[in-house]
Amino acid sequence: MKRRHFLKATAGGAAAGVLLPRFAHSAPFGEFPSSASSLLLPSNVRAQRVLEIFLYGGLSPWETLYYVDEYGTAAGEQFHTFPGDITASKTACGTGASPNGLDFGLDALGKMVQLGPFAMPLRGRSDLMDRTRLLVHRHDLEPHEAAIPHALSGKLIGNPTLAGLGAHIQRYHVDRPEAGRASPYGYLFASASIPGDNVNAAIATGLHPGAARPLRIRVDNTSLFTLLARGNVGGAAQRAQYDATLAAYTQRYANGLKYGGAADVSAPTASRISSSPPAASRIPTRSRRCSTSRSSCRRTTPSAWTALRKTSRR
Repeated sequence: MKRRHFLKATAGGAAAGVLLPRFAHSAPFGEFPSSASSLLLPSNVRAQRVLEIFLYGGLSPWETLYYVDEYGTAAGEQFHTFPGDITASKTACGTGASPNGLDFGLDALGKMVQLGPFAMPLRGRSDLMDRTRLLVHRHDLEPHEAAIPHALSGKLIGNPTLAGLGAHIQRYHVDRPEAGRASPYGYLFASASIPGDNVNAAIATGLHPGAARPLRIRVDNTSLFTLLARGNVGGAAQRAQYDATLAAYTQRYANGLKYGGAADVSAPTASRISSSPPAASRIPTRSRRCSTSRSSCRRTTPSAWTALRKTSRR
């Protein structure tokens, strides 16, 4: 057998054995299996939004979602480790007169598990409490760099399928695109003071495509609405110029992916990059004129694009 025939045969076999199982599903991601349709919840009681709160240090389960008053009483552990701090925090939050816990359910030892004082905003939402399920997760990983990704994704570092909840939600909607929507469906709000390596699992995509990655927004003492105003960019005129420049560079990149004068780029997901289609449409496209000889191929750049590029450099 000739070498090229051997490589062609083995490459085809590898593609059939490795790549096809990943893309063989014709149904969109997250489609409920028809064989279990009887278990599907009615549409009027299905969750429409998901809010995942990950407590990165500071608060513990004992003050939030797993408060059992008699646990740790004798040894000054669990909820009773810092009693003075808990009292001071409740006073500062204006909830000093409220009971420490709200009954939730019995654990395996028959003890009543309550939602603690620092879960007060959730305790006041009966619509949430009626649908809340409490899952206990434990591990034996001491380094935070290993334990936090495991807690966020359920997978150990090094597993190629490691993905955060936001990626699954984003992928679900990416496979069911909403006409005219450019904003993501999944977001991660994290403090800038938290090491990125520890929380990157929250935006990990695993085997999902890159379009399934949630948008990460760094927040500290600044509200989201303040960030959305983009005051650091300038006034309305400066923001418009910034958006037009960003759209121009995005369009320039997309034009480089077009082939043979096609209207669409050869990489489908690249078309989702642009978040300002009207601004991008006003940018002259960069054309490529080629003859049959590759050596005679040249690129031409319209003067309008050159002017814009010079303006952006200033």
